Amino acid sequence: MRQFQGSISIWLVVLATAVVLVMLLGYTGRDDSHITYFVADALAKGDGIVNYNGRDLEQSSSLAFTALLAAISTVTGLSAADTGPFVSFIILIAIGLVLLPVFRSWQLPRYGLMAICLLPPVLYWSLSGMENSLYLLTLTFVVLFTLSSEHRPRLPGLIPLFGVAVAAVLTRPEALLVILCFAVGIAILDRGPARNLPILTVLVLAVVAAIGFRLAIGLDFFPNPVHAKQDLGLRQRFFAGMMYFVNTMRQMPATSALLIAASVFCVYKIATGDQQDRKTRAASLFFLLGFVVACFAFTAGGDWMEMGRFLVPVFAFVILSALIFLPAGYTTWVIFATVSLSTAELVFTSRLPSGGLPLWVRAEVETKSFRAALADRFNVIHIRDLSFTDRMIKEIEAAPRDHLTIASGQAGMVPYYLIQNTHKSIEFVDLLGLSTRHTDECAGQLKAYGSYDIRSLTDTATPYDKLKALQDCIGAPIDYVFDLDFGNWNLLDALTDAGCEEVFREKLVISDSTWKEPSEHRQFLFRCAL
Repeated sequence: MRQFQGSISIWLVVLATAVVLVMLLGYTGRDDSHITYFVADALAKGDGIVNYNGRDLEQSSSLAFTALLAAISTVTGLSAADTGPFVSFIILIAIGLVLLPVFRSWQLPRYGLMAICLLPPVLYWSLSGMENSLYLLTLTFVVLFTLSSEHRPRLPGLIPLFGVAVAAVLTRPEALLVILCFAVGIAILDRGPARNLPILTVLVLAVVAAIGFRLAIGLDFFPNPVHAKQDLGLRQRFFAGMMYFVNTMRQMPATSALLIAASVFCVYKIATGDQQDRKTRAASLFFLLGFVVACFAFTAGGDWMEMGRFLVPVFAFVILSALIFLPAGYTTWVIFATVSLSTAELVFTSRLPSGGLPLWVRAEVETKSFRAALADRFNVIHIRDLSFTDRMIKEIEAAPRDHLTIASGQAGMVPYYLIQNTHKSIEFVDLLGLSTRHTDECAGQLKAYGSYDIRSLTDTATPYDKLKALQDCIGAPIDYVFDLDFGNWNLLDALTDAGCEEVFREKLVISDSTWKEPSEHRQFLFRCAL
């Protein structure tokens, strides 16, 4: 009876900690979520998979998450911006429920699930409205169904594995390589493909089927953001990948140290363990998949977002593997240490100038030109963009022409609300190439104006040094430019030199908040051709 009461007490403490952390973090992440929201809204309205300009171009990185949000919007009548952050968090809860049988199988304390769900990258990005929690869920199913298929290698037992592998590839573009490398890793663990040839075949066929599905519905091999992000050479991506790991460790030093220690421990246990043992096998496969994802993040150069977004499955699977490998007497202490370190770093994370606001510190920002999603008022970046977009819509509506061309390196929340809430016909030019292909189509003409790559943002060059060349290629004047000035791009001077006129600039709305650290993110609007 005392043991039961003690377990209940631990559960209550851990759950209370989880609730407080969720309320503390608010709506996390960047405005890139709205790139996916726009496609989901268009799909729900029957417009298909289109970009901001209504063209058949896949601007979202996650086809599966887009389709899920579109289905929910169709049923509820709510926009993807209204439901996105709640959906990504509910999927995290589903991950906990899926892992519950795993913890039961290996006699792990069930409250240990919180050691996985409260890891800083896992919880942070599960509150972002992005696809990371769905990706973690599909990869978790890939491991679990691989384990179950090894005992039922006939066709009926392989169908679930095939389905979740297809879902994983459609959730994140890199999953294509991740699943294939996972299959190779299984063959290496088994010292050859003979033992699990049916499973390896199914994983390869799932990748082929996912690619075939994309091509059959008129999409490219990869979504457009993949092409935009892979312009760098392998050496540059490798260096960027190293810096991505370094920056992740700086942001989360305690849990990163825990991750490294857990990785060394898991490698030792796998090297010295019996792969015929079911417990060793389960831990080995979780670690293997986490290792493959880490290799991708390293060689792809990571991304520009905080809190190790590409490393969400790595943290989850490596820590889970270590918990399975641990002797029973050490498990509780490691869970306690993991939850404690994660809690401390999540509290620190909530102070960062980017990301969410605590749910009791809702920032009041008035938007007279459109209705903003409620959740957007609990994110620092989104609050800035709400106020900015409201002022921008008033300027756009007063413009003398009905068709306007607007350029920016920011393709998230501003164009999402702007295009949906103005009576003007807008051609959006994404200077980073995530949501449009103007810079790709104009690459030859831009090169004639020098060797500068329009996607490179440095102290000495800006994407607006070639504004005239871009206009000549597009065949239309660029009427407005909005963007961020981080204090080192010299964008304002470049636009002034190009003959543009400043309309207004706006600082972060809550930069003087006592809770969040101040941010230097300043956004501006310039009028160019009008």
